[in-house]
Amino acid sequence: MASAAAADTVDTTPWKKDLTRPKIGYAINGLVNSFQVQRLESAKLVAAELGADFVVANADNDANKQVSDVQDLLAQGVDALMISPINPDALKGVLGQASAAKVPVVVEGQNVAPSPDVTSQIFYSNVAFGKVGGQGLCDILGGHGNVVMLRGIAGYQAEKDRYDAAKQVMEGCGLKVIGEAYGDWSFAGGLKATQTLLQKYPNIDGVWSSGSEMTRAAIQVFQQANRPLVPMTGESENGYLQIWQSSGLKGVAPIFPTWQTPEAVKVALKILRGEPVLAQYDLQLPPITNENLGQFVKADLSKDWWSDGFVGADGTVTSYLTPEQVKQIFPGG
Repeated sequence: MASAAAADTVDTTPWKKDLTRPKIGYAINGLVNSFQVQRLESAKLVAAELGADFVVANADNDANKQVSDVQDLLAQGVDALMISPINPDALKGVLGQASAAKVPVVVEGQNVAPSPDVTSQIFYSNVAFGKVGGQGLCDILGGHGNVVMLRGIAGYQAEKDRYDAAKQVMEGCGLKVIGEAYGDWSFAGGLKATQTLLQKYPNIDGVWSSGSEMTRAAIQVFQQANRPLVPMTGESENGYLQIWQSSGLKGVAPIFPTWQTPEAVKVALKILRGEPVLAQYDLQLPPITNENLGQFVKADLSKDWWSDGFVGADGTVTSYLTPEQVKQIFPGG
């Protein structure tokens, strides 16, 4: 696992079980893009390798459904529970139900307030995500210019955390946020959102984006409108990185790693074995920039694959998944 901020160690002996084949339940938030597909399929691979049954409930981006999904997983008798929360506040009651059933809970992909009902968390901070992108635009634009913001799915705490942090940084450095639109973290949503913003604002100097699919869409809309490409933020999706590299775009991309999810599987199994884990794995990952972009682009792997952000001691980028595993998840190339 990549470097993490210091955190308290959890005594997991209360959850230790002698299990031949542990059953892990995973309440995923949704499968709106290839990021979600990779995180889920990577977790399935790790669970299978480590001899665990892996039961998935997909909330389809509905916070209320996620609550009922968790209740259903508990009813199925899972030994440990993983959650990628949509709205952490909505889950408080059902997390109490898991605690009462003596089922350890691992939250991944979104940090939540410390609670006795949450055993461990693993995440790259969405606040950090917003700050990195916002600061990147500040640096590239020199603190001057008009910026628009492509937001994710309304109602997600992660979306709000990213947006609030980025806006605060950009306005603090002197950039002017002139408009925003929800793009639902999808390519289609990004197309519609960017088209709306370009029609409304003739002078756009930069684009902050909450996700790579939307950034790819924004690049296409700018090009089709014969508008010069302006600095944009994105993520580590291989297809976006390839376009970034070939277009000469100036940008920055915080890395929100898909491997938070398979690592959460490992944490859950450690808990069930009674091994100590950290209360929080707050991941620290350097962003992708124009200077190091070439290390992350992989021409021989699917455009849907998301780079991992592992940088070795020699400065080279390594991968959580093998090329064969990537091709297994994204066979289309």
